[in-house]
Amino acid sequence: MKSPARKRCWWVKGLGFNAKPGEKVRDKIEKVFYFFDESQLKQYKNILNSIDRRIIGLTEEILAMVSRELEEPLNEHIHVALADHISFTLERLSGGLEIKNPFLEEIRALYSRDYELACKAAEMIEEKFDVKIPHGEKGFIAMHIHAARKNRELSKTVKYTSMINRMVEIIEEELGMKLDKDEINYARLLVHLRFALQRVDGAICEDSFRSL
Repeated sequence: MKSPARKRCWWVKGLGFNAKPGEKVRDKIEKVFYFFDESQLKQYKNILNSIDRRIIGLTEEILAMVSRELEEPLNEHIHVALADHISFTLERLSGGLEIKNPFLEEIRALYSRDYELACKAAEMIEEKFDVKIPHGEKGFIAMHIHAARKNRELSKTVKYTSMINRMVEIIEEELGMKLDKDEINYARLLVHLRFALQRVDGAICEDSFRSL
């Protein structure tokens, strides 16, 4: 079988770091990542032409930090998706718009490691652009990280989180009480609900459950 065609992108510090136009950069390459999907490569080229280069650079620094911390690769699409997301977030914050995340508690419980890394990413954004990143936005960044780790479309991560949020609301309505979201049992409940959704959705086979 032939290996899928892949396009290579080099990441190099540019004019802001004493580089000169026309200068050879091969010896200054900091990292290389590959696009196996031609459409995603085109999207990344569009992002490069439409988004502040500081955001592109910061996004790559964030992704390098995440990969280093996790010691695992991320889906290539996050290079496009996260840069675009951060750009949109900064636009909203500069316009004084509030960022709310209705799934924040579920994200913290279900994707705790991703949320931890999202908080580090938020600190990097705050330092670079002198803004305050709200907790809700950290949750959105965590979902991007989780989707990239699992090679899953962001829409599916959002779908699962939204459905779990609704399930919790139904449980609370039936019980006539609010669940304590700080208790370990709440986190366990969310994990069980997530596995149930994945099983129904065909993401995990029966053998996977037997091995748990």
